[in-house]
Amino acid sequence: MTSCQCTRNGWVYTRVSGNLWEDNMKEIKAEIMINSAPEKVWSVLTDFENYPRWNLFITDISGRKTIGSSLKVSINPPGGKGMTFKPVLLKFEENKEFRWKGKLFIKGIFDGEHYFILSSEDGSKTKLIQGEKFSGILVGLLGKTLDKTKDGRLIDRIKGLRRQFASSHGIIIPSIHIRDNLKLQAEEYVFSIKGSEVGRYTIHVDKLLAMAPEGVDTNLIKGVKTKEPAFNLDAVWINPNDKNRAEALGFTIVDTATVISTHLTELIRKNAHKLIGRQEVGKLLDVFGKTNPKLVEEVVLNLLSLGEIVTVIKNLLYEEVPVKDLQSILETLADNVHKTKNIDILTEFVRQSLAGYITNQFSVDKTLYTLLLDPKLEAMIKESMQSNKGGDLTLNLSPQKTEAMVQDLTEAMAYFENFNSNPIILVTPEIRKALKNYLDRFIQGYTILSYSEISSNIEIKSIATLD
Repeated sequence: MTSCQCTRNGWVYTRVSGNLWEDNMKEIKAEIMINSAPEKVWSVLTDFENYPRWNLFITDISGRKTIGSSLKVSINPPGGKGMTFKPVLLKFEENKEFRWKGKLFIKGIFDGEHYFILSSEDGSKTKLIQGEKFSGILVGLLGKTLDKTKDGRLIDRIKGLRRQFASSHGIIIPSIHIRDNLKLQAEEYVFSIKGSEVGRYTIHVDKLLAMAPEGVDTNLIKGVKTKEPAFNLDAVWINPNDKNRAEALGFTIVDTATVISTHLTELIRKNAHKLIGRQEVGKLLDVFGKTNPKLVEEVVLNLLSLGEIVTVIKNLLYEEVPVKDLQSILETLADNVHKTKNIDILTEFVRQSLAGYITNQFSVDKTLYTLLLDPKLEAMIKESMQSNKGGDLTLNLSPQKTEAMVQDLTEAMAYFENFNSNPIILVTPEIRKALKNYLDRFIQGYTILSYSEISSNIEIKSIATLD
């Protein structure tokens, strides 16, 4: 049951282990560290309705959350056939443990006990252990299938990533082609989009990647020093025999398939806007138009061209805003296109209509940690706004003002590490897009939100004010 789980701050690698007790008993379990308190993790695990949005193995779950009640669970093992069964809820201890047990055919033939165990780490983090204990006389016969599910395969994971991205972001990414390239070094791979390279890394197929926790020296274990490719973490390629020692030192251990699939996931997330065009958006509108024909007809045929709608979709994906709520997107365009034809400004209107999605994506436990701008600085930025030849909003600032602002922002962004939050700059709606377009030339790894994009139930906490 190997998987990569998504958190607000990126992908968290899963440490997977399997244990064969005897011929008719087997256990598979995974352990991850999540940068959220147990209460928030628990709310996700017990939100049955939204399981299909993030869980590739358990694709559907429903039923009463009381001990002794029957649940209805649908699973989709990698490389295997999906199935639905009705386990009994054994334990439901809030913020600590969630466990059920089901059977195949008759009790004792092939039984499975699934569990989630949560424990708090430093108050702000959660260690989540997920596992399955199999028992019964068929376990010996089905052992190979269980091992295949545990270990996973790169192809299956890539298929899962495409399904997951469609669910989370609302677009179907094009097929991913894998081919040999004799120009590459041994054990090297390259990811390309439309012929342009976006990522490259060298793996060691006979080793495991050990990622060092913060503050731990990679020299504590023997191996080949490296940087993990998705998030540039300090890491070491180690021999499998050294796995237990590395885990005891706090390292997170993953196999090569997990390294590649996680790297690919992060690249897709960052480059989603490059993966769609008129054909892909046209297909989305065709499907949506079957249930909302009048809305599609009004926007596409009478108000905006397909190319203009594609640009709005690309703008949203560029800043990692999901586009699965096409109804809100198209209705907002229809309501505001008479005010302006500027695509950047229309995108801002759409973002405001998607405030719920945006807030949930960037808040931490219903709190948004932000960097604010002094009103005088905002006024200066507003006065310097202009549109370039392509119609994109930007700023006309002197090199001296630009250098000073970029330096102050870079220093302030470092404070966010203390709050388990990505750097977020909160500004007025009028300057958000222009400031984003301008700063992207100098700074990466930050988010700019406007006050109009924040849900009313979110608490805003200012870490610093830039003047």
